Amino acid sequence: KAAHSASMGKVDSELLFYLKSRGIDEISAQKLILKRFFEDLVKKIPDELIAEIVKERINKYLPS
Repeated sequence: KAAHSASMGKVDSELLFYLKSRGIDEISAQKLILKRFFEDLVKKIPDELIAEIVKERINKYLPS
């Protein structure tokens, strides 16, 4: 029997504070943090074509 669980948490408040203190608005700061998180995950995808598709989707939903 296999099981899978996932959890969602808040964006790191210290990192968010740091980015906001550098003049980045909250929404843009959250997007930056999320994009970086997803970039780290995409690096683990062995299939380059799938990785590229995932990157495109991330950029579509989290534009800079």
